[in-house]
Amino acid sequence: MVQQIAVRPIDVVVEALRAARKADGAVNEVGSPIEERSWNTDVEGGATWKSMFGNLHLQVSGFRLEFPEAQAQNMWAAANIDRGDRPSAVRVLLSMQAVEGAKVLHCAAGEVTDVTAGSMPDLVVPVVYDGAAPRTREKDKDNIDIVILQRNGMFVQLQVSVITRGGVFYVGVQEIFAGQVVRTNASKVLKLGLKKETINGAQVGLIVPLFEGNAYPGADYLNVFPRMGPKVIKYAVAHEMCVPLSECVVAKWAPEETPLPPNLKAEDGWMRAVVRSYNLVTGCGHLLCDDGVDCFLHFSVIGGDFPSVPPMKAVAVQHWLRDNRRKALKFQSL
Repeated sequence: MVQQIAVRPIDVVVEALRAARKADGAVNEVGSPIEERSWNTDVEGGATWKSMFGNLHLQVSGFRLEFPEAQAQNMWAAANIDRGDRPSAVRVLLSMQAVEGAKVLHCAAGEVTDVTAGSMPDLVVPVVYDGAAPRTREKDKDNIDIVILQRNGMFVQLQVSVITRGGVFYVGVQEIFAGQVVRTNASKVLKLGLKKETINGAQVGLIVPLFEGNAYPGADYLNVFPRMGPKVIKYAVAHEMCVPLSECVVAKWAPEETPLPPNLKAEDGWMRAVVRSYNLVTGCGHLLCDDGVDCFLHFSVIGGDFPSVPPMKAVAVQHWLRDNRRKALKFQSL
């Protein structure tokens, strides 16, 4: 018997949030803002991420970034590091220009530092070699997180990383989460099922999803980021960069509804699913199958030079069981 994922149906969460906002005095519902983003390289060999939160520029010391690719919240570019160079580390220089009034937080190894008025520390990623193949994956060393926090509590958390796939170095920028910091009383959030952080006395802070892709079933920022999440909330509340429950955004997950094509038959083991989440750094993600069961996804199943898949994407999957959990064996975007 396969394990069901322990998540609340998304409609239940949305309705609970709507009810909590109404009880807090909300009159009108606030929908997700429209985010426009871009990701481009420049003539100097750098790359820039632009969005409603500001601009982040990246430059790899000694190398150029080329062939920028974007897939919703997932962005990457290849670093033209020759396979014969064998660098011992890759240094990424970062500069952030946030929108007016926003704060910029540098997050690494669970520590959160305000770098709004200063320079952004470089990301220096060590490289090890398995024979001729470079490898950068090492927890707390191959990536940093940058939180850009606006006055209304809306924020985006970017994960900047150096990744190797097929012997090629890539620099990735992923909008790992976008949310809004909310302050309220503990008694008002009991029905939401979201983890909260106590600020003082009965006052608590929590984070609600900002965009559709962040509002997947089971989404809970503090569960995903237990080390840095509470620090982000406390910083936001201390600087009054948050909103009451009555003013928060209500984001609803809206996955694609593309059906299985006739050539991918259920009797051959194919099942329809949608992407809940995917992490560029780990190369791992989770699918939500149509029968409500979670399926683990590894980048090696996706294929391509740089495997990636955006949230809410409809896919077809064949899976196998290991330790009573589904793991994707074959995968096809719909």
